[in-house]
Amino acid sequence: MAAAATGAVLWGTPVAGQSATVSSRAEAIAAQQAEKAQHLEPYLGNKGEQIVNTLEQTFLSGNMKVHPFFESALAGGGFTLGAGYRKFVSSYRSIDIRASITFSGYKRAEVEYLAPRFLDRRGVLSILGGWREATRVGGPSAFGQEAVPPPTAPPATPAAAAAPAETAPGLGKLFREVPRDLWRFLSVDTAVVLGAGGGAAFISHMSDDDIVDAFQGGDPNLVVTRVGNAYGAFATQVGLGFALYGVGRGSGHPHLAIAGADVVRAQIVSQLWTQAIKHTVRRERPDGSENVSFPSGHSASAFSTATVLLRHYGWKAGAPAYALAGVGAAARIRSNKHYLSDVVFGAAMGIAGARTVLHAGRYGIRVAPYLTPGGGAIMFSLAPR
Repeated sequence: MAAAATGAVLWGTPVAGQSATVSSRAEAIAAQQAEKAQHLEPYLGNKGEQIVNTLEQTFLSGNMKVHPFFESALAGGGFTLGAGYRKFVSSYRSIDIRASITFSGYKRAEVEYLAPRFLDRRGVLSILGGWREATRVGGPSAFGQEAVPPPTAPPATPAAAAAPAETAPGLGKLFREVPRDLWRFLSVDTAVVLGAGGGAAFISHMSDDDIVDAFQGGDPNLVVTRVGNAYGAFATQVGLGFALYGVGRGSGHPHLAIAGADVVRAQIVSQLWTQAIKHTVRRERPDGSENVSFPSGHSASAFSTATVLLRHYGWKAGAPAYALAGVGAAARIRSNKHYLSDVVFGAAMGIAGARTVLHAGRYGIRVAPYLTPGGGAIMFSLAPR
């Protein structure tokens, strides 16, 4: 029995030594791995592999922001070049801003809000708004046939040639028109514009929180945000109107003075009605600071000026003005002062106020059903008569 016990003790002695050796080796390997880990770098591959990886992530990941856009304003425009910018406001919903131009001069610019899983995946919601210009629709057809030349304008009559010259309005007349403008705002034309804007704001309301969250997290003091907030201010737009008015009168350009006066009148009308709605609805701002969120006054001011400039000087002045108005609207969301629905309806208020001052004509609405792959849709077209 004693020999057996001694053997057991002698047997266990080398096991303890071996365990210590194994432990020391494991510690050495762990130390070496820890040292290597401090100098590890991801594999980048050669230049060719990096280019392939970049293209794959850009075009196949589904998260590409800047993308090509080759759709023309109208069929027959020829080769088309364009680009777009897509911003995802949630996991599936996105806003896509895109534009294109053809060698024939066809132009297309539009914004689309796309919700592919609308109503618990029962449908797809697409809101598309934009502008298209196809000035050479009467050109040669796709079959090579010569187009019929457009009819020539009749010669000017002496009465037309003797049309009275424009005269710049005085400041007294400018302000005397304001009470009439406030009353003329209550019109069928305003109802159509605000009806379209209200419908777009109602749909935008479904994504208000998502879009506010998507715009947060960045630097609120970016130059573009500060510029957008400053540009959309009522004081800035009224100052711009008076500046145009003063330059026009001082330089002998009455049309410029008239445009400036219209900007001032449009600002007054749109802001008075906007502020009335603000203090009636009393919607809280996203940052909780005040209860005057709906509609956006900045958006109303900027889009009002853009509409006036478009009427007086066409798209050469209107397009940049609308672009700046869009920057101002985005800045208000980025600054956590407004929801998307606020700036959408504010834009409608500004457009309606400008059209009141400009005595714009009526809108015509066209409704057309059409089939799409796997379903159908209804198209609403809104255009001045």
